[in-house]
Amino acid sequence: AKQKRLAFNGWWCSSWVPTTTDDLEGVLSEDRVKDTITHAQLQTITDLLKWGNFAPERRAKLEALNQGLTVELFPDSNAD
Repeated sequence: AKQKRLAFNGWWCSSWVPTTTDDLEGVLSEDRVKDTITHAQLQTITDLLKWGNFAPERRAKLEALNQGLTVELFPDSNAD
């Protein structure tokens, strides 16, 4: 997974592309992991939450974690 992937607007610059089957809870909550997440990966997780097939309980947990990390990474943005 170290190959570059062509995205619609350029090359995917990350070796990991988030999917609904990944441990997204760990990615969004573990300090050592969330400190290395790229903007593209965070945006992909946000898109997965909008369009992915998650159980309601998992979706709610992931949305809360995603919101918290977004506020942490971009404190001056309007993350509402």
